[in-house]
Amino acid sequence: RRVINLQVPESVLITRMLSRGRQDDTAAVIQDRLQVYHRQTAPILEFYRDRHCLVDIDGDTTVEAVTQRLNAALADLS
Repeated sequence: RRVINLQVPESVLITRMLSRGRQDDTAAVIQDRLQVYHRQTAPILEFYRDRHCLVDIDGDTTVEAVTQRLNAALADLS
C-alpha cells in the first residue's frame, strides 16, 4: 500500500486557491486551512514515511509531469 503526498510550496497553494474564484477562498480561510493541515495532516505523513509507504510527488510542476509521476507511483502498486 502507498500514500501519495503532493508537495507544493504554500505560496503556490495560496496563489492557486485565490485564483480559483471561489467565494470561500479568502486569504483568511486559506490560512486557516493551512493551519489545520499542519496540525492534523502533516504529522500523519511522518507516520507513513516511517513505514516506507509514503510517496512524495512534486506538485509544483506541469500537470503532465505530475500526472506522469502519479501514474508511475500507481503502476508500482500492481
